[in-house]
Amino acid sequence: MQRIDVAKALPLFVLLSYQSYNGMMGTFFSRSLGSEHPIWSANSKTTTKTTTHHHKEEPQQIIGTIPSCFISIAIAFTVVTLRMFIAHNMKWGEFKIDEDIGEVGTIHEYLMLVPEFFCIVAEELVVRCYLLPLMMLHYTTGQAIALSGCTWSLFTVPMTLLLGKGDFESTWSGHRLFLSTILTSYPCSWVAIKAGYVCWGPSLLHFVSKTIGAFALGSMETKEVGIVRGEPWKTNGLSSIIAGVPFALFTTFELNTLSHI
Repeated sequence: MQRIDVAKALPLFVLLSYQSYNGMMGTFFSRSLGSEHPIWSANSKTTTKTTTHHHKEEPQQIIGTIPSCFISIAIAFTVVTLRMFIAHNMKWGEFKIDEDIGEVGTIHEYLMLVPEFFCIVAEELVVRCYLLPLMMLHYTTGQAIALSGCTWSLFTVPMTLLLGKGDFESTWSGHRLFLSTILTSYPCSWVAIKAGYVCWGPSLLHFVSKTIGAFALGSMETKEVGIVRGEPWKTNGLSSIIAGVPFALFTTFELNTLSHI
């Protein structure tokens, strides 16, 4: 787990403090965790009053929590496969499977995926479970997704530049990283909207995309190459931008048009 993963999880504590101050802690967790029953809040009267005032209606859950998780995993593998195809055809790297690729990792390596996953859950709670539905009240779907991704990029990009090693590969240039963060938010936002802003679907999509992406395309943080052997900032970074454009267009079109047919 990288330092940037921990840094991205820190805004959740600010959000929870704010929700607790407004008496919205129970309501926020009930919706975000997909609980069928209201979760206890320290100030139930304030919660009820504030909920009625701020939320016009409860978010509609078109896809259940468990189906959204399976759909998220399928989307993640589809996106990574497309990025591998792009990287290979752009001559950024060549497919090469090492002899040790089938070796089982150590228990420590697998255990480290657990805190990394929950750091991603913390990130999704802020972006997809709070920022996105808040902006959906005031903007169109496409604008809300773009603005929530842009807002989060304004935090994550400087943090990445500060916590990175300072060279081109690790920081991957601010403007490219900014664009990549916005584009990769579209698939996660699509799942979040369909699942009624429950965190598990987008969190799994984010986690699987990151984990499998690093394995197949290389890691820009550690500079380790993947199955597509080449410079990670190209195989993993640039491919995410190219693959992100059609997903962003489809997500906006589907949510604004097909969902209302």
